[in-house]
Amino acid sequence: MGSALAVRAAHRLAPRYPDGQLFVELGSLAPEEVLDALLRALRVPGERIPEGLRERAALWRAELSGRRVLVVLDDAAGASQVRPLLAGGADCLVLVTSRHRMSGLEGVRRVALDVLPPVDARELFVRLLGAERVSAEAAAVAEAAQLCGYLPLAIRITGAKLAARPHWPVSRLLGRLRDEQRRLDELSVGDLAVRTGLAVSYLGLDEPSRRAYRLLGTLGYGNLPGWLAAPLLGEPEETAEDVLDQLVDAQLIEVSSAPAEPLRYRMHDLVRLHARERAELEDTAGERREAVRRAVTALLAAVDELAEPLPPAVPRLCHTDLSTQPRPRITGAERWFEQEEPALVAAVSRAAELDLAELAAALAEALVFSFFAVRNRYDGWARTHEAAISALRRTGHRRGEAALECSLGQLHYKRDRYELARTHFRTARALFTEVGDTRGEAVALNGIGMVGRELADHAAALPALRRARDMLATSGDEEGVAHALYGIGYAHRELGEDPEAIDTLTAAAGSYRAAGNERGEALALRGIGLVHRAADRWDEAEEYCRRSHRIVSAVADDLLCCDTTQALAKVWIRQHRPEQAEAALLSAAQTSQALHDTFGLALLHRTLGESRLAQGQIEPALRYLDLALTGWAELRLPVWRARTLRDVGAAHAAAGDQPAAHRAWREAREVFDRLGIRESAEAPHWHRRWACPCVN
Repeated sequence: MGSALAVRAAHRLAPRYPDGQLFVELGSLAPEEVLDALLRALRVPGERIPEGLRERAALWRAELSGRRVLVVLDDAAGASQVRPLLAGGADCLVLVTSRHRMSGLEGVRRVALDVLPPVDARELFVRLLGAERVSAEAAAVAEAAQLCGYLPLAIRITGAKLAARPHWPVSRLLGRLRDEQRRLDELSVGDLAVRTGLAVSYLGLDEPSRRAYRLLGTLGYGNLPGWLAAPLLGEPEETAEDVLDQLVDAQLIEVSSAPAEPLRYRMHDLVRLHARERAELEDTAGERREAVRRAVTALLAAVDELAEPLPPAVPRLCHTDLSTQPRPRITGAERWFEQEEPALVAAVSRAAELDLAELAAALAEALVFSFFAVRNRYDGWARTHEAAISALRRTGHRRGEAALECSLGQLHYKRDRYELARTHFRTARALFTEVGDTRGEAVALNGIGMVGRELADHAAALPALRRARDMLATSGDEEGVAHALYGIGYAHRELGEDPEAIDTLTAAAGSYRAAGNERGEALALRGIGLVHRAADRWDEAEEYCRRSHRIVSAVADDLLCCDTTQALAKVWIRQHRPEQAEAALLSAAQTSQALHDTFGLALLHRTLGESRLAQGQIEPALRYLDLALTGWAELRLPVWRARTLRDVGAAHAAAGDQPAAHRAWREAREVFDRLGIRESAEAPHWHRRWACPCVN
């Protein structure tokens, strides 16, 4: 790319330099050889050309004095090769292209050549294939440019192959380019090859830099935080940085961070593939595996430092000894995760590929507790766990497989996919039982009970939760006991057994507090508030819901904040303060939508409907309630659909539409009676409560 640009620039600038234009392909030529050729090009007789480098350089400058000459020095090997060839006067121009930065040259203007923008990459394909062919397969051409890494040479090769085969659809070549193992093979035509150019740069490195290049390819991710270079290479930090600087000078990697930011390196995709190819040819499988192990362990240590206690039923079950591992200092955890998430997901996948199964599982699980669960990053959660579980199965780590099955159960629970969550928890329980891990079995039982209570299947949920509580108490797992107690209290509340619910939820709050789990304590306090709210004890309900909301706000958990906001707002509606409730509910609904929380959004829509109903705004109330019904239908949660239908009946009763009210109440009551929950006993009083002028 640099050579083509220099030649093009030289042609355009030629009229400004009427005394001559000279082009030299430097390669590995010694500067003395180059000066000999340049002086002869200026018609200096051979007998006048001195032997020594210094004397030849002086004669070269003297010959250029007073002339306007343009010189192109292509593919320079380094500053020492170029320095003697530079013209001394201001009337001449020297254009130098190089694979190296040549930072030792003074008084030069550097122009770094990046890859093409997508629009220019498309234009290059148009020149090679014609506008009609590119327009006919626009999506395939765009993907081909992406797979070429927007590198002009790669695009020229791809375009040349397709131009020579007009009967080929562009999509036919995509299948070959998508395969990383074959991509460099495909990027070759005639005397043009991406691999050849990269090999020249690679062979010009010293051995420490070659090794670093290979290990960067082995890691399999092209955007590296600077601090990770030391563990990857197994070298002190300063040594690792010096070695990577050599790769920067050779333009095999680039610094992608601003001067004031922590150091980051970026490696082009095609360069990364070449580096990995060299590693597989030159390094042993053990050397490659050990480098990845060092890097992933360092990432695990960083993530582990940021892990938090969470309220779900699944604790951390994959343990790795990090006692001797240095911990990098990370500031701004939120921004750090946003930046590093692709690298972290790739690290789990790479460790899994190399059958570093337990390490992959430990990092995947740590990411749940530090980022994925807190910020609802479901895609990364699923990808890391699927990769790690595959490795655990290949290597026969049944306990680790069980732990990640539990974590996948938690993932699907959070995504409101309750039946799928229950399947994962049941699989985990069977695996834990197989390996004789009673604590793991209890954790899986907690998950089974947690899903059962959401599905209003309390007959199945309560035995599982009680069994989990007893097993976890025996093993001394206070936080696990708290999870079980919360689930039991939740079930008692749903069944209308208020004294038992308050006692159990109070015990859960105490256990969470003792374990340092603030989110869990907040959930238990909210649960107590909901018991008081159902019994029309508004002051007590507001007190507990406020306490819960304060805790959740302090730990900055946006998702739980939506839950506590909804609970508090519903109390305000009951206290005849719907305007105050509505502002909080609308804000929470925006957050829930942004976090893709289908359950939370449906609950907030239902509560907004109740707020409008309390204000006598029947049509807006029915619109919100209909949105909630859509959410419950998607989630297949009949109990929540029935609760919303009860409110729909109330809205129709307020509008004087008795048949519609009766239809909604009849369907809701059938569900409540079948499940045997609190609302079944309340149903006979709905007509009187909402002033329906009929005989019940």
